[in-house]
Amino acid sequence: MAAEKNNYPSILQENLELYQRGQMQVLEMGDHVADGVIVADENGDILGANALFCAWLNVAEEVLLHQPITILQGQISDAIRATLSARKTVTAVFWQDTTRKQVLLTSSPFFDRKGRFLCAVAVLRDLSDILELSSQLRILDNERNQTQTELATLKSKYISNSLIGDSRVMLQLKNTIAQVAKTTATVLIQGETGTGKEIAARELHRQSDRADKPFITVNCAAIPESLLESELFGYARGAFTGASAKDKRGLFEEANGGTFLLDEIGDMPIQLQTKLLRVLQEREILRVGDPKPVKIDVRFLAATHQDIEAMVSEKRFRQDLYYRLNVVNVVMPPLRERKDDIGLLTDSILTKMNRKYEKNCTLDIRALFALEHHDWPGNVRELENVIERLVLFGGDTIPVEQVDSIIHVTKKHFPYDKRIASAEVSLKKQVDEFERTIIVEALSIHKTTRKAAEALGMSQSGMMRKIKALGIQNW
Repeated sequence: MAAEKNNYPSILQENLELYQRGQMQVLEMGDHVADGVIVADENGDILGANALFCAWLNVAEEVLLHQPITILQGQISDAIRATLSARKTVTAVFWQDTTRKQVLLTSSPFFDRKGRFLCAVAVLRDLSDILELSSQLRILDNERNQTQTELATLKSKYISNSLIGDSRVMLQLKNTIAQVAKTTATVLIQGETGTGKEIAARELHRQSDRADKPFITVNCAAIPESLLESELFGYARGAFTGASAKDKRGLFEEANGGTFLLDEIGDMPIQLQTKLLRVLQEREILRVGDPKPVKIDVRFLAATHQDIEAMVSEKRFRQDLYYRLNVVNVVMPPLRERKDDIGLLTDSILTKMNRKYEKNCTLDIRALFALEHHDWPGNVRELENVIERLVLFGGDTIPVEQVDSIIHVTKKHFPYDKRIASAEVSLKKQVDEFERTIIVEALSIHKTTRKAAEALGMSQSGMMRKIKALGIQNW
């Protein structure tokens, strides 16, 4: 860039040595940057412009040199004059006429080391590449969101149902969940410990329109009463001794847009039940120490092994909260009432445990029959515990004696035959043949399906399904 030494203002003259040493080489460096640069002194006269700036305006530097900045007119002139007047940085975005490009203009004051104003430096940056990159990022972001949506849809469609079983009670349960899942109705899930209440809750979430949103569960019995409120509702900074110096979002807010499971709801303190009722009614929360309500969009589920109706009668659970929670009631059947599902459950759990312990255990046919005739007071959770122990300490084939050592199902509990079927026959065929033998024998002794079913610890409908599935005729 050309600039005549004698034409610089006096302050600039004092800084020429600094320019030469490369400490304030604004003009000299101008031709080596990818932006347009123009410099004006405190009187508004142009001191110089780099090659790119001149190319953008399609004018030679000599034409601009020492001319008043107003020769440029428009946004550039306005920004530089504003900087000269207020001694502050001014920015603007506009379309440049000659290039038809969108540019970012930044006009900044320039001072020497003593704080004396020297000049205004304006930089013009072509936004084309940035805007193109931004557009590409938006496209990629949209594609990512679309892919996530498609994956969520495929996951919802193809992931196997987590509720295992095809007994009558389980088919009814699955049908109820399918009908309720797409709604926002609050669901109360009841059942004995170990029946899979949380699994049912997750299945409700998986089949809902909120499947790609958070699923948060809190065990009301596991969190100390003194902390439960702040964990659920959050708190304002300094709300109590030991509180964080910043506001803390509670778990209700973390679940916004998704599903929240209040597990063991029967153990929630009575004073918190009142606040939960307000959340269910108003769909808003109050953080501890904050009077300002926060709106939330959450689908609520609750689960308990306790008799909530009895607790209501005993004034240990709010009746109005019970009615709010019990819009839809789902009862998880105990395993003893769906023994027809034990085979499917055993197969699923065995596969999981084999994978966990890198083994390839199978069950002797009599061992499986023993599992099917245990009452399972601990339900599916107990079954999973037993099978894990069997796999952990068992060999390739788990015998009935190993099962009996854990759950003590002996010959007096069920009429298993000690003969082992041929190894060439599949396990299913072995089981079918063994069941056919036992059922035919029971039918021949008891004469009716009802009595035979009672003798074998089955429901009559379960007996009829077995007879049809096994092709038993003329018994």
